[in-house]
Amino acid sequence: MSEQPPRIRNFPVLLVQLVVANIVVAGAVAAMLYWLFTGLMDAYFNSLTDEFDISPTKLNSMFAMDVEQSLWWVIAVALALGVALALILTRTLLRPVTQMVRATEKIAQGELSARAPTPMGELGKLGWHLNEMASALERQEEERQQLLRDLSHELRTPLTNVKGYI
Repeated sequence: MSEQPPRIRNFPVLLVQLVVANIVVAGAVAAMLYWLFTGLMDAYFNSLTDEFDISPTKLNSMFAMDVEQSLWWVIAVALALGVALALILTRTLLRPVTQMVRATEKIAQGELSARAPTPMGELGKLGWHLNEMASALERQEEERQQLLRDLSHELRTPLTNVKGYI
């Protein structure tokens, strides 16, 4: 029998990789937005002080601190929601892959009636081919059993005749 794959149960590596990739993208977007808004904040503050003829001494630092604090809260909430949404969506997208893994494990254990789901797209195509492979294996097993029954019958008949002569 072939070598068994390593048993790393209950640790979804692909799920973790996809979620980490989504977090990196969300972090890059958040950093870009932070950089953009802090630059715009200074320009907006300067335009307000010029328009209303206000002295930008202590007021600038208070304004900058308030805007930056609000920006950090918005970034934190957006990242938390992004991570939660990425986790939910990634799990949903990986569900057919998990079901295909279970089906192939059952087929490898000899349960040839197991079938994989066939969603749309590439995963559906993979599921269809897995199901075709399982059907072919099931047919071959049935043919093998029929051959053994036929051989057993064919061998028994001459032996019975010989036994009758003895």
